[in-house]
Amino acid sequence: MNINTPLFIILSFLLTRVSQAQPFITKGTITFERKVQMHKILEDNEWVKANMASIPKFYLSTFQLHFNEDTLLYHKVGEDEPNSASWAIFARENEVVTIFSTGQSVVKKTVYNDDFMIKDSLPKYRWKLVNETRKIAGVECKKATTIINDSVFVVAFYAETILVSGGPEQFCGLPGMILGVIVPRLHVSYYAQKMEREEKQQFSLPKHKGKTMKRKEFQEMVLKNMKWAFSNSAIGALYLFL
Repeated sequence: MNINTPLFIILSFLLTRVSQAQPFITKGTITFERKVQMHKILEDNEWVKANMASIPKFYLSTFQLHFNEDTLLYHKVGEDEPNSASWAIFARENEVVTIFSTGQSVVKKTVYNDDFMIKDSLPKYRWKLVNETRKIAGVECKKATTIINDSVFVVAFYAETILVSGGPEQFCGLPGMILGVIVPRLHVSYYAQKMEREEKQQFSLPKHKGKTMKRKEFQEMVLKNMKWAFSNSAIGALYLFL
């Protein structure tokens, strides 16, 4: 049998490229590291300035995102490090359940000692796609940007090979899973550290307790009762809106 050498080389190259391509993923668990620049948040706080040297520069925390084609569960894992000044981060242990088939989300937020359940439709972001790529946790990602709360700029990196339009916290709406988020004004970033593919991803949704309200109702309640927290010296309060 005669083989057309140039054609054979081209076919071999294409088969190699296909075999090396990242497979599409619809189920799995992603471990995120959230990094908060504590010195930036507290730099204008007169009460802690004298003790700034005893506070770590970064507050690091770990979250996991379990997902399948329809449902996402995002929650914190592990404990805060001692002396991390985590008291400066409002609603630092957000827990988010997203259900695409109903277009709904349930977000558990703890403000001081009170739990609140925000049940509402999925937030809508006006994403702008950017011609830039970056590898995160070994996965090729594309860049996008948006604005939240009218003026807060957000950068995200999403993986088209993960066919679920979710991400950390409540970020969603891109053509693939968000593996990186940077919010410069809030001095916070979220980056995937590990991506685990699971063929049969099953997880139990938490039983939420606490006062239930809509997203807008919750924000109005916070603005009314915590006006003091929205000064430049306590910008961490804006985490309530993530």
